[in-house]
Amino acid sequence: MTAPAVDLWLPGIVLPTLNVWSRWHWSKQRRHSRAMAWAVRAAWGQPLPPAPLFEQARIEIERCAPGIAPDPDGLVGGCKGLIDSLLPYHVKRRPYGLGFLVDDGPDRVEIAARSARARKGEAGTRLVLRPLRPSCPAI
Repeated sequence: MTAPAVDLWLPGIVLPTLNVWSRWHWSKQRRHSRAMAWAVRAAWGQPLPPAPLFEQARIEIERCAPGIAPDPDGLVGGCKGLIDSLLPYHVKRRPYGLGFLVDDGPDRVEIAARSARARKGEAGTRLVLRPLRPSCPAI
């Protein structure tokens, strides 16, 4: 049985672009990932899953922000902190992991990110996790 889709709205959370993310100090990147985890946890509104909900998933992220939309590669790269917060808890590497996904490798996730224009007071991020079925059988 597959898990139902998870649709979360993170009000006020505007993901950085890859250019911004890559210029941050590692400690600031970690703080950002922790803040993403708290935002997802607040939007989820229920106890965290005891085991990962998705073996394979399609991650759809919509960044709603005022101003000029970032280029596609910068948009996807800036989603790193949010995606990392969806992975399982690990004491050293990911103390903020929530455990929605098993892994974020290319055989486990498909990422679709897009940008939408929003008014200043309506900025936020929509996160949708859908179960992903393999497109072809394993050989």
